Amino acid sequence: MTKRFVIYFLSLLWIATSCERQIAYEGVVTPELLVLQSEVSAGDTIIKAYVSRSRFFLDDETYNVNRYLMSDADTRMQRNSGEWVSMTWLNYSKAFEVHLDTPLQQGDTIRLLASHPSYNPISAEQIVVPKPNYNIWFYNNTQKTLYQNAQSHYIELVLMLDKYLKTDSVMLGISVGCRYFLSYKSRNRTYKTYGTTTYFGSTDSLFASVPNNLTGDLGYSTRYELFCTPQSKDSVFVTLKIPYSYPNRDSIENAELRVEEMVVSVNAHSLDSYLFRRSMYLGRDYSRNGDFDLVAGLNDMIGSEEDVQVYSNIDGGYGIFAACSRNKRVLKNIRTVTK
Repeated sequence: MTKRFVIYFLSLLWIATSCERQIAYEGVVTPELLVLQSEVSAGDTIIKAYVSRSRFFLDDETYNVNRYLMSDADTRMQRNSGEWVSMTWLNYSKAFEVHLDTPLQQGDTIRLLASHPSYNPISAEQIVVPKPNYNIWFYNNTQKTLYQNAQSHYIELVLMLDKYLKTDSVMLGISVGCRYFLSYKSRNRTYKTYGTTTYFGSTDSLFASVPNNLTGDLGYSTRYELFCTPQSKDSVFVTLKIPYSYPNRDSIENAELRVEEMVVSVNAHSLDSYLFRRSMYLGRDYSRNGDFDLVAGLNDMIGSEEDVQVYSNIDGGYGIFAACSRNKRVLKNIRTVTK
């Protein structure tokens, strides 16, 4: 019985494999184009641009980022109506850079141009958005027990925003993190443990962009960023969660949780910057004309799309030229909790 089963199985396997055949791709083969990635912020004294070439998805060549960088591209920058300035390739940063005489200011128009003898030239333009102005208020402060000997401390912040952010051309991004320590006494011994957290949330948020190592300077590489819309409000509520735990001991005395340092960053994103991050998160194609609705975008988070198209604003090529001005504040010893 076993021998007959093996013969039957091998026969089916041979039939299945013999029916396989290679099917030639008959679709459109997109030509290679130059790719540009750059971001400018108010206060910058250096502009950096990454220039590479695109890759067709059926390319058999093993991908290596250094193989696609275009270090010999002619890359130039123009500020407002000034002269075009050549940008210098720096091997250590794998990017083109130019040093400015004065820091970038709100309203500056920056243009980038990259060309190469083997490719069509590409260009992009961005207007520097203003740094957001805001005040921080501590709204509430509670403790909640999660399970035995473990707790989470919640700090609620209110970020009071400047009204100039109420515009469709500027989106708001927020990130929060802190460093803290827990000290306590148990059985006549004193213990102290340290920790950090960037776990935060907001009921006002639309989505959280995730760390993406492929975007270089575009976005945060080590933390999440919540995106909110300030069109109809002057403030955003943010809750920071600080987890901590005690050892399984009978007696704990003089327990104290102290936030040594809290970093709050409120970031003003241009529309291009927002749409790029949104397309990276949602896997959708959002153009500047038409398919852009902050409220309707919430419904797009449910489900998935096979066709992932990343937003691009580069004329003649691919990539993103974004403007994002950040206002980071560092707060010291802001809360002490005693049990």
